[in-house]
Amino acid sequence: MKFTPRRSFWLLFTVAIISALISARRPGIVRPPRNTAAAVLQVLMEPVSWTLTRAQSMLDSVIAVRHPHGGQLERITSHYDKIITLLRTRIEVLQSLLHQTHLLESSFPGIQPGTLMAANVDGFASAGTDMMWVDRGYVVDRQLAVGDPVLAHLSLVGKVSSVGPQTSSVTLLTSPAMKETARIVRITNGVESVVSRDCLVVGTGLGSMHCELDQSIGSIRPRKGDLVVLSDTDWPSVINGITLGTVSSVSASHRTALRWSLNITPICDMERIHHAVILLSTRH
Repeated sequence: MKFTPRRSFWLLFTVAIISALISARRPGIVRPPRNTAAAVLQVLMEPVSWTLTRAQSMLDSVIAVRHPHGGQLERITSHYDKIITLLRTRIEVLQSLLHQTHLLESSFPGIQPGTLMAANVDGFASAGTDMMWVDRGYVVDRQLAVGDPVLAHLSLVGKVSSVGPQTSSVTLLTSPAMKETARIVRITNGVESVVSRDCLVVGTGLGSMHCELDQSIGSIRPRKGDLVVLSDTDWPSVINGITLGTVSSVSASHRTALRWSLNITPICDMERIHHAVILLSTRH
């Protein structure tokens, strides 16, 4: 028998009818198109489902980390807090160094490039001694030496008093062991006027300094807010004129008549700043 297009069509149609009848009598032998499509879709979705399951598992683990049991939370928190603290400290030091270097070099042109060293404050001595330690020693730079000025925010805060391999001690200006010659100036509408050209500033401990001025005829009376700036040949000439602090109070001296007694507050409270810049004066 010769197959023609019409005969082929009817043959396929008959086979389809028979298959449908068999499927009706025995469900599951021939899968309807909808079930077949669902099966194909399920196969295609398996990689996606695995990925979603993996993502859900990762999310669950994150949630578990956020709500761990026992001492796990403390260990995780401590670990990441240390990393974050270290990164923040390094960033702060770098930002401070860049900012302070720019200010110092623009304000004091005599400071040469490469003579400033950033340092973190490691700790402080007991009350009244006004000393601190920084995390720089001769291992970092062998040019670091006793007597190097320590600066912070365009002000002088002290000098290096000892140098170790990894750390150095710094005697703050507020220490009773410190004495510097300074002048008192006042800035009014951008104009600087000299209140006193010669003032011996001594540390009194506990974060303060003191100075007494003669009440000479024609002299300008000091007042709260006047600036105290370095004018001492014992310090490097490049930083003479740097600020030491501000006058916080003025009263008559209890020691000698016709003298003013000035209490001076440093520009920077090193216990709050936590980092400074050391001027390597041996390179000048």
